[in-house]
Amino acid sequence: MSGATARILYQRNAYSNVADFIAERARLELSEADLPAECDTTGLTAEISQVLARNVYRLQVLQGDAPELRPSDEARDKASELQQTLIIGGTIISDSRDDFFSPSKGLYVEANGDVGITGGARPVGRFWRLEGDVRYFLPARKEDVWAFRGHGGIVFQEPGFPLTPLNNRFHAGGPNSIRGWGAREMLVTSPAEVIADPCADPIVSEIISDSRRLLGGLWLLEFSAEYRWKPSINWVIIPFIDAGNAYFRNYSDDLPLITAETIFKNIAVAAGMNFGFITPAGPVRFGAGFPIYNPIDDNTFAIQVSIGHAF
Repeated sequence: MSGATARILYQRNAYSNVADFIAERARLELSEADLPAECDTTGLTAEISQVLARNVYRLQVLQGDAPELRPSDEARDKASELQQTLIIGGTIISDSRDDFFSPSKGLYVEANGDVGITGGARPVGRFWRLEGDVRYFLPARKEDVWAFRGHGGIVFQEPGFPLTPLNNRFHAGGPNSIRGWGAREMLVTSPAEVIADPCADPIVSEIISDSRRLLGGLWLLEFSAEYRWKPSINWVIIPFIDAGNAYFRNYSDDLPLITAETIFKNIAVAAGMNFGFITPAGPVRFGAGFPIYNPIDDNTFAIQVSIGHAF
């Protein structure tokens, strides 16, 4: 073991103008939607707002400033408690890499664990967060390096009000993650199934699709492999392949959307190339990633610009 740390964090999570944001988003989507002629859009804004508030934006509504949208009298009564989260956790690291910024050999292992208690002095919910990160580096020809990474995490939420703040969830996509997608663009989730008017279904689905950066996941799987080829002392060329995804909620039963089928069916795969100019802190890196298997949407490629290696 190379090191260990402990932490205690207190968070007060409050969001502003939640109700107005949801209503405006519903109106915007309705104005742009191509709905069948038999759909009466007059009352859809209010209906969609309620569905979004109680499902897609549940955390923001419960912890935000829109008590009228909270799903029960109990939730409304506990508004101040729901805004408070105490987090107690720790990290253990084992590091045998030969260089911090640009290793050519060695193993890096990091394990994180946190327990979050919602409600301050009067707890009303709890979550457990576990995360692991393993990186292995293997010398190749001359100064070239094979690099491999496995990264995963899970959040267990206990009954009550199992709210996990956004910064304690997992996100996938971006220059240091699955590089065929932009930052935080990846998320497997499902829409709420109980909607009185079927005309609202496509609107809710579209908003869910566009809200991945905001929602974050309760599970995460990421796997990466790359070859760091140094044709000269100042440049590095990095072909790579990435796989994984983040997973959030099945809104129909308000449980994590995690089964063996959903995990493996929704593991996205991307490949691409990065080019880097070597600096003392690692390469200044730019390139592109292209989805090979895309369970998320019809994204065609993503551009990356970053400092340092992806891992």
